[in-house]
Parts: sequence; structure tokens; C-alpha cells
Amino acid sequence: MSGSSLKNNFIAVCVFCAVIFFDATAKKIVASYFVDRSLPGNFFVFGYFTNDKGLFGLISLVPVVFASAAIFIFFIYLLFRADTLEEKISLSLILGGGISNFCERLIFGRVTDIVAIGNFGVMNMADVAIFVGIVWYASLLVKKYS
Repeated sequence: MSGSSLKNNFIAVCVFCAVIFFDATAKKIVASYFVDRSLPGNFFVFGYFTNDKGLFGLISLVPVVFASAAIFIFFIYLLFRADTLEEKISLSLILGGGISNFCERLIFGRVTDIVAIGNFGVMNMADVAIFVGIVWYASLLVKKYS
């Protein structure tokens, strides 16, 4: 393994760990200090919201566990096959957010969301990392194959 590849893998692991750390820290802070506080206009409401169902509260836990395991294996495969640092970071954002939510669901039977955004729904930092990672990775693939 070359020095550059080792460095890129180290950065990817750091991003993965940072997503999990910041997700857990943000939940603690919001639960302690910002319960049901909104910014002017009530578009962003910070609070302690729980989701005891699967994706967007629509799916039960058992299928989520099996589907999540398959998805994590797929993204780990993509991570090992990634050519660039940007691809590794975007995939690390997806994996970090996914693992963070998955572990919280397994341990507590629910996922804590910390911000409600307008009529869109509620989310946490892991959800944001997953979204940013997917959009970034998709844009890298479009650029790579166009």
C-alpha cells in the first residue's frame, strides 16, 4: 500500500469517526440546552424528537437490520474500491452517518433527531452526513463517467 493510499484511508477513517462523534455530541447538546427552541420564523426548530420506526418512521426494525447490513457491506466495498480521496471522504460520510443511526437504533430501539426543518421532517447530524455524502458521491460519479 502506497503512502498516499495509506494517508487517504487514514483520512477516510477520521471522517467516519468524526461523523459519529459529532452526531452523538449534537444530540447531547440539543437534548440538554435547546429543547423546543426555534429560530426566527419557526422554520428550524431544535428539540428532542425520537423515531422508533425505520426510514422516515415507516419501516419496522427487523427488515432495517438486514437491509442495513447489506447496504453497509456494499458501501464498504465501494470505499475499498474508491480511486480518489474525495470518493473515500464522501463514502465515509455515508457510512459514518449510517452506522451512527444504526447503532443508536440497535442500542436504544430508536433514533434521536434534533432539528425539524419546516414541513420537510426531522433529522440529525448523521442524516445530514448521509445526504451530503450521497450528493457528493453522485456528483463525483457523474463527473468521472461523463
